[in-house]
Parts: sequence; structure tokens; C-alpha cells
Amino acid sequence: MKQWLIFSGILLFILTAGRAEEEGSENPKAQWQASVSLQSQHYWRGLSIGKGPSLEADYSLTLDDSFSMGLWSGLALNSSYKEVDLYIAYTHNAFKVSLINYYCPQTIFSDEFINFCEQTTAHTLDIIVDCNPRHIPISVQVSTMIWGDDQDDNHSNFYSTYVELGYHHQAEELLADFIIGYTPWESYYGPKDGVVNLQASGVYTVMQKNSHRMRCNAHMLYSPMAGRFMFGTGITFSL
Repeated sequence: MKQWLIFSGILLFILTAGRAEEEGSENPKAQWQASVSLQSQHYWRGLSIGKGPSLEADYSLTLDDSFSMGLWSGLALNSSYKEVDLYIAYTHNAFKVSLINYYCPQTIFSDEFINFCEQTTAHTLDIIVDCNPRHIPISVQVSTMIWGDDQDDNHSNFYSTYVELGYHHQAEELLADFIIGYTPWESYYGPKDGVVNLQASGVYTVMQKNSHRMRCNAHMLYSPMAGRFMFGTGITFSL
């Protein structure tokens, strides 16, 4: 955990310095963003990941309002969950296409990071297409894992696919999201096709000054596939 905190702190310092330099430029070409959050537990697409509070950080760089890239990292405080993701995305109008490399090792700082043998790697590549119409509070996401640690016992790819429909409502400082997520076949998300994620969440902006924000969040999830209710809260600081 100490190494993860040092690593995140160094990246946060670099990106904050880069943002300050950008704000002092007359013609900025890039926009840095960084955030750090503490969550009661890490939840993702109807799944609970880890077994304790999760410290999470996100660092991103956006170029020309179209291309973006970044790093997302998470760590359960009891070390039951570790993750470092690298991502790149292209946005055009309402559509966004992303490629994410999930890396969920036993130990973050190990030789696992350079292991790209598909049968034993801790990496997974996921391609995601999002549609977020500007004037309609509805979003659609389709995601498919195309390579890596997403295999059955015979080392055949599941091509785990997740389809999500969301409704979003903004009321002053509160953003409410309602989500339904579905997997069309046996995959990482479940042993068969079906709904894996019913979620209602809210994000409230407690404080905002210039580019700095503090937000609180709460979310309630139900997985019909697993027959399980989940609830989480958290706080996020954005720079």
C-alpha cells in the first residue's frame, strides 16, 4: 500500500504541475485533470470488487476536445483488491470510443506487469462504445473484452460483453443516475445471459472553486444475476 500511495502521489504532483503550467499559457493545447477518492468499497458493473474501503485515483490528459488518455488506479485498504488501468479514448459529437487495459495483479509492483502471455497475464483489454446525446438525459454503453485475462477453464475467450442503459438527471448540485446493465451470454459478469446491474446513484457537489471540487456520492445496486443488494458511499476531490 505504501508503494501505491507514493506512486499515486508522484503522478498527482506531476499532473498538478502540468495543469498549473497549462493555466498560465495563453493558448493551451491540452487539459490535465486529476482526482482522488475514498470509497466504502469498489463496485463495478454490478460486481463488488475487494472486501473493504478503496482508495482510488484518476489522472487524464485531453487533447483538442477529441483525444484523451489517462491512468486510473485503485487499492482496497486491506489489500484485497489492486488495480491499475491505462486508457485512451476518442470522442466525436455524442459518441466516445475507448480502449482500456485493466491490470489487476496479486502484487502491483512485480514482474506480472510485463507478462503478456494471454493464458497467464493479469492484463485485460476492453473496448467500449458510449453514446451520450447532448440534449437527451439517456446514455448507452456497449463494452466487450477482446484480449487477456477473460477466459474459461479451457483458455477460450469469453469476450465478456456488457450493455448498459442509463438515465441521468441534474438538479442544481445533485446528479442522479439510474442504470440497468445486461450481459448477453456466459461471461465474466455471470454464468448466463441476463441483467447483472440495477443501480441508482447520486453525486452531490459539496464545494467548488475554480477547477477544484469536492463531491460526495452514494449508490445502491442490485444484481438480479447474483440476487444480491449492495450499497456504497464515497468522497472525491478533483483538481
